[in-house]
Amino acid sequence: MKKNPNDNYCITENEIILEDDDTGNQLIFFIDKENGLVIRSFMEDEINFIINQYDNITASEKRRKKRELNEELPKEKSQYNYFVVEKIEGENLKRKKLNTLYGLPRTAIGLGERYWSGNGLTNFGERIELHIYDKYQQYTIPSQISLIKLTQKLGLKGRAYIEK
Repeated sequence: MKKNPNDNYCITENEIILEDDDTGNQLIFFIDKENGLVIRSFMEDEINFIINQYDNITASEKRRKKRELNEELPKEKSQYNYFVVEKIEGENLKRKKLNTLYGLPRTAIGLGERYWSGNGLTNFGERIELHIYDKYQQYTIPSQISLIKLTQKLGLKGRAYIEK
């Protein structure tokens, strides 16, 4: 899914889903005001920017990840499977109204992926795995909390966890 060039999005009845006003495509945009974080759908237009910031993988792993995302993000429903984690810039976020947080600047601190996992009859289900950049490791616990909230809102029965 590509980003709307006019940045025209509207809030839907589901508080974690935004809709592109021009195309009608929906994307995940979860704001965790308490932790000052956003977990949102990964857009095709930002692959190079986001992956180039990924500081705890090798250059060949970055190329492989870019190739994978260039293949997967254009696919239908990819906006529900690939995510960017961002910290919201600003102070006193808990005091701000939710609709004012959408326009605040954000910094990408990691990325994530939804997948199916299981081994036999135990420990199976859908999961979301986040990778937090090394330089933002202080956001690992808040990201974990935000991720658990998101999986609950998405109705996922699997675990949400952060891989280090």
